[in-house]
Amino acid sequence: MVLKVIKERRSIRKYSKKQIKEKYLKEILKAGQFAPNGRNIKEEKFIVVRDKILLEKLSKFKKSAADFLVNANAGIVVIGDRKKNDLWIENCSLAAGYMMLQAAALGIGSCWVEVRLSRHNPHAEEDIRKILNIPSNFGVLCILSLGYSREKIQKHTEKELDKNKIHYNKF
Repeated sequence: MVLKVIKERRSIRKYSKKQIKEKYLKEILKAGQFAPNGRNIKEEKFIVVRDKILLEKLSKFKKSAADFLVNANAGIVVIGDRKKNDLWIENCSLAAGYMMLQAAALGIGSCWVEVRLSRHNPHAEEDIRKILNIPSNFGVLCILSLGYSREKIQKHTEKELDKNKIHYNKF
């Protein structure tokens, strides 16, 4: 069942105007909180953005690859307290991935918008911190855009798998 959702999950950048129900958004956020967490410190936090003015500001924080945020129904900014856990990047990545899978299971499209180490804006984290008043001890990993897809994208197939990537016991 999980593999079915994984195959169906694709990066969606074109969204319809259909609103995501609050209960679905809460389920997506629960998935992020249930994700594995190194040392179980739970230093990650999620900022839900539904305000259209803020989504527009977030869509412009870098030259490209974020513009579709303006049409998203919601964005989730994934941050982690760098002082609490040196595994914040790994933990926030797992949480973001779990949220994307839960969104797909609910029929909601998502896309990862890179913030940390953005090649399109070397000051991306600081820019997002300013827009959303995020304290300096938090690293900003990514923004997940969420919305119902306006496009039909094919799900993944077994043909995409590369058996040469798999090694057993030794490289």
